[in-house]
Amino acid sequence: MRRWQLSFPLSTCSEHGRRTFPFPLLITLFSLVFLLSTPCGAIASWYLGGAFEHVELGNDFEDFDDAIGISLAGGFRLNPYFALDFALGGSGHDEEVLGVDADYSRFDMGAKFIFNDVSPVQPFVVAGLSTHYIQFDAFIDDIDGLGLFVGAGFEGFVSPVNSFGIVVKHHWWDGEDVFFSGDYDGTTLTVGVYFNYYFLEN
Repeated sequence: MRRWQLSFPLSTCSEHGRRTFPFPLLITLFSLVFLLSTPCGAIASWYLGGAFEHVELGNDFEDFDDAIGISLAGGFRLNPYFALDFALGGSGHDEEVLGVDADYSRFDMGAKFIFNDVSPVQPFVVAGLSTHYIQFDAFIDDIDGLGLFVGAGFEGFVSPVNSFGIVVKHHWWDGEDVFFSGDYDGTTLTVGVYFNYYFLEN
């Protein structure tokens, strides 16, 4: 496979010379700053939903074909402009060079920033951390990784508790072969059509 090394403007060098990103520190500071700067008094609510996704793997995994996957999502909307958002997604892919099947899964944990809480259609951006896992069917080998993602979309409310929307996410992640200790650079692009249900308090 061809290899590309990703670099980030705010990265730091590890002891092995590879570039790593201070994910936990960045997302924690960013979330605290936004929480302190947004209005208080909004009704907080949990939400739960799911999505159908188009999943495209890239960089060292560009030989995997695109696939349709599903994801379960949920989170907590703290105020009209900010939510903590989580998603667990999975899809099945064919590796075209080796001719084997592989199952891909990921877990996203991020901060969601909503720009308009008045209109029924609310645009947003989301950013955070993600974990990734690939399991091959034909032989004993797994790849797991950690990375960063950013995304954008909109959410349209058809009632106070039901919404539908579209979200596009791009993930950058570093993977490691569990059995042979190989290193990989991966990307994941997802385009999802989703629905959410909000558990509003009376």
